[in-house]
Amino acid sequence: INTVWFWGMAVDIENIKMSFTKVSGLSIELEFDPYNEGGVNDYTLEFAKSIKSGNLVFERGTGEISKMIKWFQEIQKVVGINRQHNGRG
Repeated sequence: INTVWFWGMAVDIENIKMSFTKVSGLSIELEFDPYNEGGVNDYTLEFAKSIKSGNLVFERGTGEISKMIKWFQEIQKVVGINRQHNGRG
């Protein structure tokens, strides 16, 4: 996704141009596992365990709405097919 600031936030996804006045959910949370190395008592090592990202929300959009809806529907089809193959749908 290429992003450019212009009257809020402009987004170009697969040549679909949209502008939004508000974007939220840009966050990342890292979880670490502590590891005590044998023979070293001065400190504890920490290794990345998982990464969680926020739900990205774009609000008050203008632009090529019909193309964006079609793109989103295609994504939903792919996700639905993958869930069926993985036994989750």
